[in-house]
Amino acid sequence: MCANCLRFDLFHGHLFCTRDSQQLGLLFHAKEYPAFSKDTFPINLGYCQQKSKLMYEERAMDFRNMLWFQGRLCCLDVGPDSTLHHDLIMDGLQDVRTVLESDFGESVIDVNYFASLPFLPQQKLFLC
Repeated sequence: MCANCLRFDLFHGHLFCTRDSQQLGLLFHAKEYPAFSKDTFPINLGYCQQKSKLMYEERAMDFRNMLWFQGRLCCLDVGPDSTLHHDLIMDGLQDVRTVLESDFGESVIDVNYFASLPFLPQQKLFLC
């Protein structure tokens, strides 16, 4: 799986705290805004999708959710044939394959990084 720190690809994550052990983790979403296409991705994701040149690839979407937990980073395979698809993808999110941080714990904060801003790297990070 290839992801780039770009406006339409990988630019944010969700910090969560596990309910039982109170450990922190980050859930990242790559391939956030694929370009609208009548043939390959006929889903309108609104304003943020406009001008996207990120091509939709179904298999890449299966691995768009990345989990950092206990010092390890892994891609979650949530393709239609995987167990995780049925356990983690809620109704309405099957096409975009979005896993929610609430499946892992309590949401703490969203972390956004906007690489295209004309600032120093540390000024491109936003916590919301």
